[in-house]
Amino acid sequence: MAYDQNSSFALLKSFLAQGVEAETVKMFGGITFMVRGNMSVGILSKGDFFVKFDPKRHEEASEWPGAKPFFMGEKGGKGILRWTPTRWKAARLWRSG
Repeated sequence: MAYDQNSSFALLKSFLAQGVEAETVKMFGGITFMVRGNMSVGILSKGDFFVKFDPKRHEEASEWPGAKPFFMGEKGGKGILRWTPTRWKAARLWRSG
């Protein structure tokens, strides 16, 4: 699946509805949303989403349907995962608790 610009705008709209100010930056062949200068969520070149979150929740999030490791270099890191777009709406990781 190719990067879908409409998905990125829907994601940004979701951020703004929650009062979060997000800057968009081209990264990983897609778009990344930066919150207070830090990577938060994004859409990769092939259409998957990625999200950064509290590393303490990594084990829990890894078991959610569609979750896959996100690799930057040779291994995936804790506190960042990727999902296919069809699984994203169910996960809602940007919400706490």
